[in-house]
This record gives sequence, structure tokens and C-alpha cells, in this order.
Amino acid sequence: MEYKDKSVVKRWGKIDLSNGLAWSLHKKKFYFVDSIKYRIDSYDYDDATGDISNEKVAFCFKANNVEGAADGMTIDQEGMLWVACFGGYQVIRVDPNTGKLLQQVAIPSPNVTSVIFGGPNYEDLFVTTGTMQMTNEQLEKYPHSGCIFRVTGLGIKGTP
Repeated sequence: MEYKDKSVVKRWGKIDLSNGLAWSLHKKKFYFVDSIKYRIDSYDYDDATGDISNEKVAFCFKANNVEGAADGMTIDQEGMLWVACFGGYQVIRVDPNTGKLLQQVAIPSPNVTSVIFGGPNYEDLFVTTGTMQMTNEQLEKYPHSGCIFRVTGLGIKGTP
């Protein structure tokens, strides 16, 4: 939403650790990660007004036995969410409509921080990792921590 007067409007508060943001393909749903909650929330979204309402849990990490906390997130052309798992060594693909875990992609670093599709046809998944909170032993064991990875061959296309 463009504010002609350049104002900033608070939509809601009491967020602990804001991370992933994504919109459904039809822009009717807004998906949000507050990492401390170990879940992805879904909201109705009004593109004309920017109003966000009707909070629902789209995916729960604990209920699906997913290691780590939700971090950065993106959406593919099928409307499925791809979520970085901080402390979880992976990226997961979830169906926000059913709350089901669809796919797990192992990453050689514990702290997976964000994901985005790229490449000429948005068929490559780029994954960022970090070294925050890692011990010297972990850094030796996972020397690729802090790197960006390109995952190919998923058979899925992302969105621009």
C-alpha cells in the first residue's frame, strides 16, 4: 500500500522476533513468522487498505516435530511456503492451507537464516546461513556456516 502522505501505520504489536513475511499468490493472505512462537501465522489481508485480520496458525514447528525456529520465508508458484529453520540445519516446504510438512532440504549449517527463489526461471533456491551463537567446535564441524547456498533440481518454481 502506498501512503501518499508518507505516513507509517501500526498494524499490530507485541512481536518478539519478527522474521519471515510472505503474501499468498492472490494477495488475500499474509504469512508471518515470529520466531519465538515456533510457528507461521496466517492472516486475511486486504490489499486495498493494508488491513490484516483473522490470525490463524498456518504451521506449527512443535506439532510437526521440526527442529529449529522459523526464520526467513518465501513462497513458490504453487502457494507453498519455504521456511529457513534457524538451529534446524534445514529448509522446509509447508502447505499453509493444511499445516502439513511437505519437504525438508538439509543444509550443512545449523543456523539457516533465510530463503529466496532466483535464477533465470526462479527454479533455484538460495539459502543464507549465519554463525551467530555458534561455538568454536560447531564452527569447525560446520565450516560452511555463514555461507549462501544455491539449491537446484527441486522441480519447483518460486515467485519474483
